[in-house]
Amino acid sequence: MMPSTTRLKRILNFNYIERQLFSFLLAFVGVVYELSFAQMLSATLGNTALRYATTIGLFTLTLGVSSLLYDRWKIALPYLQISLVVVGIAGPWWIMATDPKNFPESFYFAAEILSYLPVIAAGLISGFELPYLMDNVPTNRKSFILAWDYFGMFLGTLIFPLVLLPLWGVANSLYFCAVLNAIAFFYILAKSEVKT
Repeated sequence: MMPSTTRLKRILNFNYIERQLFSFLLAFVGVVYELSFAQMLSATLGNTALRYATTIGLFTLTLGVSSLLYDRWKIALPYLQISLVVVGIAGPWWIMATDPKNFPESFYFAAEILSYLPVIAAGLISGFELPYLMDNVPTNRKSFILAWDYFGMFLGTLIFPLVLLPLWGVANSLYFCAVLNAIAFFYILAKSEVKT
């Protein structure tokens, strides 16, 4: 029987190419979450420019916060992926439930603040991904992983308005990304080994 003090760790067995591909995929998914939430917030709260600006700002801020926390809390990549599945599925429901029109006028501001929680959650979770993928990678190769992250974000900013939004709408675009996170989750489990 395993002692209760023994901690299980998932050791990622990704080669360098897989790390670049995952950097691309996860950045694509992250920016689609970001744009989808901004679209939903602008539909429920109005003032599209403000909603996009605050969503992008909050998402970027929380990415930075998580990057700073990475050395202290190295959350394993499978847990990050399954957490993003939850955010992708629950996010649209949360934003609709916290629509200020559902509350008395005195709660309007609080409801508006609460409606941004999916953005904050997605940013905090996603912020751990890139440092995780770059961990234990030689310094001269980290720039390629970072570059693929930027390429994924760029593709996401094009695919969301040109393909996903007109084809599936906002909520289904989020569900599509949640499926991609679920696929990533199972792939990572298959490629990682458990060590005590």
